[in-house]
Amino acid sequence: MDFYSPYTSVQVFAEHGRGPPVPPPSTLIGALAAPLYHPEERWELGADLLDLVKYVTFWVPPYAVVENISRHFSIFSQRKQRAKVIGAAMKLVGGGRVADVYDDLKNYANVRQSVEELERFGRYDAARMAVQVLLQPATRLETYFAEPGYVLYVVEDKLAEVAKRVFRIGPKESLVAATPIEVRVEPLESEVVKTRFYAPEEAGSQWSKCVNVYMLERPSKNPLADLKRYCVPEPLNDMEVEVGKGWRAVRIVGEGVELKAVLPSYAAP
Repeated sequence: MDFYSPYTSVQVFAEHGRGPPVPPPSTLIGALAAPLYHPEERWELGADLLDLVKYVTFWVPPYAVVENISRHFSIFSQRKQRAKVIGAAMKLVGGGRVADVYDDLKNYANVRQSVEELERFGRYDAARMAVQVLLQPATRLETYFAEPGYVLYVVEDKLAEVAKRVFRIGPKESLVAATPIEVRVEPLESEVVKTRFYAPEEAGSQWSKCVNVYMLERPSKNPLADLKRYCVPEPLNDMEVEVGKGWRAVRIVGEGVELKAVLPSYAAP
C-alpha cells in the first residue's frame, strides 16, 4: 500500500482534529466501500459488507506525525450541507430574507445568532458570517509514512476481489496505490511476537514499545460507546506482544515479504 499523500487523522464527530495516527479498522473497512459501491461498477455480494469482514489490521511502517494548521476551503466542498450554506448566503446577497434561509444557515455553518440578530446585522453581513465559519482555520493531524504499509484483510471469498481495488484510505486526500500480494499464513508457536500490525489491547497479555489509542473496530452508529483500546507500534520500534488467550501468532510470507501478526483464533489458520 503506497501512500501518495499523508494520512489525515480526523477524530469522531470532528471536521478536523486529533484522531488516531494510523487508519483504524473502521476506516480500512470503509476503504472497501469505495470500489464496492462505485456508481459505474457495482458488486452484487448478497450480504452486508460488515458481515463479510472477519478481521482487518494495518502494518504500520516507520512514520512521523505532525499537526498542521490548515484552512479548509469548504466553499469548494462536495458536502450537501455546506452547499446549502453557500446557497443560503447567495440568496441573502440577492435580496432574500434571513427567516427564509435561516435553517440552511445554521444547518452546517454553526451560526449561533437568532433570526432577529442576523436581520439586525443585515443580509450582507449575515451571508459573510456564514461563509467565514466555513473558512475558519483549523488543525489536523497528518501522518507521513516512510515506507509502504500493508493492510491485512481476513474476508469471505466473495469480497477478496474487492479488496484488491482499494484506492483511498480515509479522507479523499489519503490516496493510495494498492498492490495485491499472494501470501501464505503459517501458525507460530512462539508466545512473544515482534510486529508492526496493530491489534486491540485484548490480543496480548503484555505489551511493550507501543502507543495506546482508541479506535473503532468497525463502522458504528454509536462511535463514542464503541471505541476500543488498541496498541499501535511506536514510530520506529517494533511492538512486542505476549499473545493473549483467544489469539494466535502467525507468520505471513509472500513475494519477498515476511511479516508477523497476532490474529483472533477464529481468523487464524
